[in-house]
Amino acid sequence: MKTPALIAPYEKDAKRLWLTRPHPIVLFGFVFYLAVALICGGVVFEAISTGGRDFITGLIVFFFGLIGLQMLGLAVVRGITYFTSYLLITDHHVVVLQGIARNLSKLTIEDIELTGTTETLLGRLLGYGRLLVAPASGDYLPTFPVAEPNSLEILINDCRKSSSAP
Repeated sequence: MKTPALIAPYEKDAKRLWLTRPHPIVLFGFVFYLAVALICGGVVFEAISTGGRDFITGLIVFFFGLIGLQMLGLAVVRGITYFTSYLLITDHHVVVLQGIARNLSKLTIEDIELTGTTETLLGRLLGYGRLLVAPASGDYLPTFPVAEPNSLEILINDCRKSSSAP
């Protein structure tokens, strides 16, 4: 996978250990929200095309239109999250890049105080979860669902041990 230009400087003097995008499960949310938006759009189109101008038709158009727009917005957010987010682990940094605005969060390996993972039952079955990385201040690095979070946690802990060794 090609490293995005915004996080490439963190690889300059370091060895890339892992570069990943969100787990494809994020796209299932995209497909679900898009399907609901299309169904709501169909209901609105059908209500308008029948030519009814009564109060009930107006309520149907209003509520299904609102739900459809909200679902379309959620689908767009899920799609943007998948296609514009990266997690980079080097032997010196852990870097998370998210969204169109390119929110960049980074921690040096020496600053990491705590690592962990969270997995749901479905996440354990499908092999995804969230990686938790926190500095001494206690604020977790914002992450997204990734494949093999336990492997990533072990990788970060190995880097922490090797960087603290004399």
